[in-house]
Amino acid sequence: MPRGTYGERAGNALLRAVEQAGGTVVSMQTFDRSAASMTAAVKKLQASSSYDALLIADSGRVALQIAPIVRKNGGATARLLGTELWNTEGSLSASPVLRGAWFASVSDSLYRQLATKYRARYGSTPFRLSSLGYDAVLLTVRIAQDWRPGSAFPAARLRDAGGFSGIDGAFRFSRSGVAERALEVAEIGAGSLTVVAPAPRSFGD
Repeated sequence: MPRGTYGERAGNALLRAVEQAGGTVVSMQTFDRSAASMTAAVKKLQASSSYDALLIADSGRVALQIAPIVRKNGGATARLLGTELWNTEGSLSASPVLRGAWFASVSDSLYRQLATKYRARYGSTPFRLSSLGYDAVLLTVRIAQDWRPGSAFPAARLRDAGGFSGIDGAFRFSRSGVAERALEVAEIGAGSLTVVAPAPRSFGD
């Protein structure tokens, strides 16, 4: 995983998830995205232990660089795993080295509907992150629907454990204000992506 805050968060989430599933994390390696650093990290991983799956907690572009190194250095049969960052890289399904890899991401189904309506009205494609702004406005309207201007804004409602529905699916906020999202798991195939585990519709599913 890359050095820095994102890599640390991904690493901590991985440790919690694997522990809850009864698995074992045999090694964690960091790299600085240079070819030499990625190769060194993979070789350290190979030297430390054998492994059945490998999480590449970085962008799809970086995964395309690391995957061939993994396949040549002890990870020929390992299942490659990715994060939501892979969802922004459209060329993943064109790469044979990533066939069979899984990554977790928000569902694109409602976003595609939004993008179609946007293109019809404005003649261009919206940025993928536009869904965050769309959901933020809808959430504010929902929370403020019985709020009287001049009184304290009901911010506590933002921490509803049941969460909210948005363009990117169900989401909620932790006590620290960090967003949690219901994610689907997609498998990379030959020229296409297949959803192997749909995202839960709510946090009660």
